[in-house]
Amino acid sequence: MKRSFLALVLLAVSCAPPPPPPPPAAPPAPDPVAVRQAIDATNARFAAALVKGDPAEIFASAYADDVVVLMPDAPKATGKDAVSALFAGMLKEAAVKSVVFKTDDVLVGGDLAVETGSAQLTMQPAKGKEIAQSIKYVTVWRKQADGSWKIVRDISNNNAPPGK
Repeated sequence: MKRSFLALVLLAVSCAPPPPPPPPAAPPAPDPVAVRQAIDATNARFAAALVKGDPAEIFASAYADDVVVLMPDAPKATGKDAVSALFAGMLKEAAVKSVVFKTDDVLVGGDLAVETGSAQLTMQPAKGKEIAQSIKYVTVWRKQADGSWKIVRDISNNNAPPGK
């Protein structure tokens, strides 16, 4: 009888499902310093592309394919074609002579980072005097599959009072 009971217990134990595997380890949190450095480097490439005046290069330097850009005095631009067209229209009106970005802070959480900053632009309209412009912005970045960071949301506005 003891052997039958022992055999029954061994049979029951051997038929029990195996324990579930442990959950996968969470990916390491991004290093805020490294994210900030990546954003600063991308902002430098973006500034150089603006001065060069090539809408395709402007897009490729910083934006993800599914980006949404909200610029002052312009309709919302979503995606590569719309954003490239937005910059092409802007560059027809005035060439960017210089632009300097100043990042105030970067908040990082998972695969997203939010940058708050300001920029000083100098533009030369096709006709008329040079224009100096001061803006502020909030930009949302998303880590890409290749490890780079690209802009997925970009909103900016002028520091000048309305009508100026």
